[in-house]
Amino acid sequence: MVCAVAGCGQQGSKPTAHLSGTVTINGQPLPPDAEATIIFRPAGKGMAKSAGVRIVDSKYDSPQTPVGEVKVFFSIQQPTGKMISDAGGPPFQELRSIVPSGAENGISLTISGDNQAQDFDLN
Repeated sequence: MVCAVAGCGQQGSKPTAHLSGTVTINGQPLPPDAEATIIFRPAGKGMAKSAGVRIVDSKYDSPQTPVGEVKVFFSIQQPTGKMISDAGGPPFQELRSIVPSGAENGISLTISGDNQAQDFDLN
């Protein structure tokens, strides 16, 4: 009865999977000061909606990832050390993307079920 209420891998009537793993760049962990997210965007219609989660200490955990063909996008921003002022508001840290060019347009992936070791090494 718990599965019927909780959904058990379903987002509405669309199947989802639980993915987790690590994200590295050229085999190295993400810089500790990086702000990072991973987004799983369905490639087809009729799939569960996109799922996005934070990457912390090079690790992510996405419990409601759409099943099927997806495109995986990464946002990894690192502070440059420069402060910026915008329209009279308080200054804020300038960030630059450190996503390697080979992953800037996303990575195609087929998700068939849960995977607790879905790692990504970006280069």
